[in-house]
Amino acid sequence: MKNLVKKVLVLLAIIPIFGFSAEKEDVLRIGFQKYGTLILLKVSGNLEKRLEPLGVKVTWNEFAAGPQLLEGLNVGSIDFGTVGETPPIFAQAANARIKYIGYEPPAPKGEAIIVPKNSAIKTVADLKGKKV
Repeated sequence: MKNLVKKVLVLLAIIPIFGFSAEKEDVLRIGFQKYGTLILLKVSGNLEKRLEPLGVKVTWNEFAAGPQLLEGLNVGSIDFGTVGETPPIFAQAANARIKYIGYEPPAPKGEAIIVPKNSAIKTVADLKGKKV
């Protein structure tokens, strides 16, 4: 967990290279969703503590999903955000003016299908013919 937070902090540390400027704006506007590494950074408050001496305020803007977050980035209502693998493909196809500045490895074991304890469904194959 600490390693994950360190990676996010390193990623956020490179934002100045890509156009964020504390002199131009005193606010770093971050888009987040209810999952992923940014929520850990938000809850910890570490980013605010590190940027406060520089006179930079952090605002957190929650988005329901990746496409909405990327649209917020595209129109300039946020400066930074993270999404899953698919939304950037559609944003790129729509000629969104966004920059990719980092990579977070996929977490395929971070997904699950949850069923009631007494369910007959034990494997993905058991879902065949069922409505999900």
